[in-house]
Amino acid sequence: MQDASDAVNEYLTHAYGIGLEQVLEEVTQGVVSTRLVGRVAGRAELAGAIRHPDGGISETHQGLLTVEGVDYRFRCSVFVDAGGERFVADVGELVPVAWHAVMRMWLGR
Repeated sequence: MQDASDAVNEYLTHAYGIGLEQVLEEVTQGVVSTRLVGRVAGRAELAGAIRHPDGGISETHQGLLTVEGVDYRFRCSVFVDAGGERFVADVGELVPVAWHAVMRMWLGR
């Protein structure tokens, strides 16, 4: 059986061409890719950071990611190199915590 992070990554990759790690990297900066607006939302807070001698920073973020109406609590590690490039080093937790049903109606004439 897949864990939530594998299932969400597979869904995002097939549906939108973007992986979970990229989505989390953006959410930890407070942004969501324009192609995901209305489908994916998230908020994150910095839980801790360690500065390395080489100028890089290891950050730990936690927050809530919503994908197609399903809320996931997450914790991830993001590495920021000395040049400012960011990447998710580890998704430590991605747990579904709630889901929301949405009904869209089209009232045509």
